[in-house]
Amino acid sequence: MVPDNVPGFAGPLAGILAGLDWLAAQDNGVEWLVSVPGDCPFLPDDLVERLHEARRKMGAGVPLACARSGEWRHPVVGLWPLALRADLRKALVDEDLRKIEVWTARHGIAIAEWPDQPIDPFFNVNTPEDAARAEKVAAGLADQRRVRQKPDALARLDRGHVLGKFQQPVGFGERRQNAGAVLRMLDRLDLAIGAAAHATRTYSRRSLFFL
Repeated sequence: MVPDNVPGFAGPLAGILAGLDWLAAQDNGVEWLVSVPGDCPFLPDDLVERLHEARRKMGAGVPLACARSGEWRHPVVGLWPLALRADLRKALVDEDLRKIEVWTARHGIAIAEWPDQPIDPFFNVNTPEDAARAEKVAAGLADQRRVRQKPDALARLDRGHVLGKFQQPVGFGERRQNAGAVLRMLDRLDLAIGAAAHATRTYSRRSLFFL
């Protein structure tokens, strides 16, 4: 876990900056980070690919991208270039800027669209009722994949393998405890049973983090 390096609980942008600072310290040639909320168990498998695709379609002058499902825009489900790290620090420290949309509008942001039916891929779990709904959704996904997948393929999916995919991301920001919370939630939802799609995630610990 990486704490905010801007004092005073400066909001989600401080978590983004902490992530970009962490990435810069790795000095590994990776130039982008993708952020996601730590309480969204049904993230799309093509999230990173489609965020980049949306950005490229907008042209070279648009460095940022975020997700939208239905009528809802998700500012923290976003693509962040390392090149804007210094500008973000200036906005947070010198200008006391807190709103994601204000900062992203300065630089240009592309929107990657997903349908919100039959399941919103950015559905987030905030209450016991949300958790119960997520359990039902997960069970339905498991039933669908049992029909589509060969029995031997499902047999090879073990709980440790699937949850290991979610343990790779690094958590940043004032809500960094969500990274551990979502792992516990995923464990309780028993997504491993129906995770044929989730088991193929290829997000690198250097390109994805919880916020």
